[in-house]
Amino acid sequence: DELKIFIDGELLSSETVSLEPLEVYRDTLDISGDTENLKLVLGDNKLIYNSSQNAESFDRPLENSLAIDEPTAAHLYQKAKNQTDNRNYSESLKTFSAVIEKDPAFTDAYTGLAELYYRRGEYEKALQHSREALSQDTYNARANFIHGIIKNYTGETASALEALGWAARSNGFRSAAFASMAEIYLKTDRLDRAVEFAGRSLNYNWNNINACKILAISY
Repeated sequence: DELKIFIDGELLSSETVSLEPLEVYRDTLDISGDTENLKLVLGDNKLIYNSSQNAESFDRPLENSLAIDEPTAAHLYQKAKNQTDNRNYSESLKTFSAVIEKDPAFTDAYTGLAELYYRRGEYEKALQHSREALSQDTYNARANFIHGIIKNYTGETASALEALGWAARSNGFRSAAFASMAEIYLKTDRLDRAVEFAGRSLNYNWNNINACKILAISY
């Protein structure tokens, strides 16, 4: 596909790229002047990125229209979630921290920080925040799920299985939690359990690729 880069509507660069799914593409360009109106187009509009916030007009509001002098913890939390969804992880880290400063009992903010620190490979900090979330809400499914994922990565499989087991009680995390448990059983050579939990995962989401891979390896 052809990747085109525009500045203020003028074509700056055009080159052919061939990428695999999830492959990261990097390039460096010499750009002079304002880059606020940067636009990238891949192929026949397969992917379009525009740095201008006013580039597209949507029929639904994308920003909070309420005039708030002092943001509440709930407002800051929603802002942090939006930043995470937009992959602005460095800013969402700051905003989740601001939520906790305003409300130290905001459980989901600790879970958000745990996820972000896990992404950054800072596992001790991730565990610190997942533990704090669980100390406030022991049965919180999201907190248990991320706690279990971190524990699995650090090799504490017993603790990981316990946390993922609690996460699996929630419909929203059940398939992913069972697949993660199946992965642990596979790594520890408990193939019968790996097959069982991969099957459980697929019972709730037939499209869970990780569960399918575990079944393929186990057989």
